[in-house]
Amino acid sequence: MKSNKFSLTILLLLSLNLGLWAQDDESSSVKKLIVGTWVFDYNISSTKMKPEAKEGLESIPSDLKDKVIASYKGRRLTFNESGKYNIRVGSSVLWEANWRMDNGRIVLKDSQGFIQEFKIKSIDMETLILSPIPQEGQIIYFSDWYLKKQ
Repeated sequence: MKSNKFSLTILLLLSLNLGLWAQDDESSSVKKLIVGTWVFDYNISSTKMKPEAKEGLESIPSDLKDKVIASYKGRRLTFNESGKYNIRVGSSVLWEANWRMDNGRIVLKDSQGFIQEFKIKSIDMETLILSPIPQEGQIIYFSDWYLKKQ
């Protein structure tokens, strides 16, 4: 009887370890896919906007609206293997941070401690779809960011 309990315990521990190994392996392969530069696809992302976000964007003054749109068109997100991250529009760097994977999310943290998180909705060799997780007081115009690998 003791031998059966011992065997069952060993079997359960092996199953648990294999499950953790598979999860680490999946996270590692997703991280490898993420590394690189991704370009924000404004056309697709804007057609997928939630109605309340569209209304919010339409309600702000046109000069500010134009600036918001310009900050997304051509936006490039670069995820380095070293854990560094930046957002660029044209030649200007808008934001720099460190990035890491956490349970199907990308977590970004800048030098001032500001944290931005994205849920990874889909990823392959050419396309990355991120969903920003709003922080308190943050306005999210694009609920899904459609990105193309550069």
